[in-house]
Formats: sequence, structure tokens, C-alpha cells
Amino acid sequence: MSKAIAAPEGWNPAMRPSCSSGRIPKLLIAIIFLGLAGQALAGQIDGQVLGPAGVTPLTNATVTFYNLTSGESYTSQPTGADGSYVTADLPAGSYDVAVQTERGLWLVDEPMTLGEGESRTLAFSLRELAYWEGGDPPSGRAIPEDQDIAGRAVILDSSGKDAPPPSGRQRKIWTGVGIGLGVLALALLAGDNSSSDEASPFTP
Repeated sequence: MSKAIAAPEGWNPAMRPSCSSGRIPKLLIAIIFLGLAGQALAGQIDGQVLGPAGVTPLTNATVTFYNLTSGESYTSQPTGADGSYVTADLPAGSYDVAVQTERGLWLVDEPMTLGEGESRTLAFSLRELAYWEGGDPPSGRAIPEDQDIAGRAVILDSSGKDAPPPSGRQRKIWTGVGIGLGVLALALLAGDNSSSDEASPFTP
């Protein structure tokens, strides 16, 4: 026969803790959901760092992405024998990209944009070319001023060839071509008008 246990003096059953309201489980679910959502929104970029011909892998190189909005930088681990790198936990935004080697900094011509949770593969070919023709870097870019610029990091496409310039740069090129053709047409029209205004030798 079981013996009843007396309740402690002053104990009120109505004050005992209860999970029946579901507040604690809901809070835990919300925390887990936010954590998973934060991971899903982070992007990743991986690929290879290659020599000037886009064939030979380069070791001990790091790839850094500089966020133009927050100023934060995200750097990969040094590349291995196959020249591969991975840069993870990248928020969406616009980035300056630079490859660091023992010889200095190799810069991508223009900033790139990464979407929320986007994963991309970028291969870089390091070229010993004059960067910005020896001038100062354009304003508004997050490039370390204390680094020696060794050359350009050219983005390659899936076939190993130089990738086409960003769409904005293509528009600038075509705009320049259109302006040049327009100026040439105006010059030709002006020349025709000036010729017609001259007196004809057959005019009495």
C-alpha cells in the first residue's frame, strides 16, 4: 500500500511551472529557424587561382572579397597544390575582389555583385599587366592602400577563356561606339553642306 506524501507547507499547486502554454517550445523553434535562415542567406564563392595562361595552379594564394557597403573583408585559406580556394559566409552585396600572393596584390577590374545565398565558382588568371595604366585606383573601391599592386586578376569563364566584361561595362562600350558614330555622321553632313554652299564654276 502506497503512502501519500504531504505537500510542503506554503506550496500552491497553481504556482508550479508548466509548459502547457507552449511558450518555451515556440521560442526554441523561433531561435532554430532564425539560425537556419541566417545560414541560408550566406553566400559562397569557390574556384581556382591560376597563372597567366589560365592553366597552371598557384599555391599559397588567398582570395579576399571586400564588401563595399559594410567594409568587412572575407578571406579564403591559402590555396593548395591545385590552386583551389573557398570563401564562405558572404552576405549579399557588392564586392571588390583581390588575390594576394607573395609578389603583391592582383586586382579584379570591377566590383562584382553576389545575391542572397548565392554560390558561384570563379577562376582567376593572374596577369602581369599595368593596372589602370599606372594611375590611381578609381574612388569608391575598398582596396588596401598599403599593398603593392602586382597586376590584374582576370576572371575566366567555364572554358578557361577570359570572361566577358560585366553588363554595365558592355553598355558603356556600346554607348561610346554609338557616340563616336554619331560624331562622324555629323562631321560628314557638315562637310556636305559646306561643299554645296560653294559657288559652282558653271553658275553664270
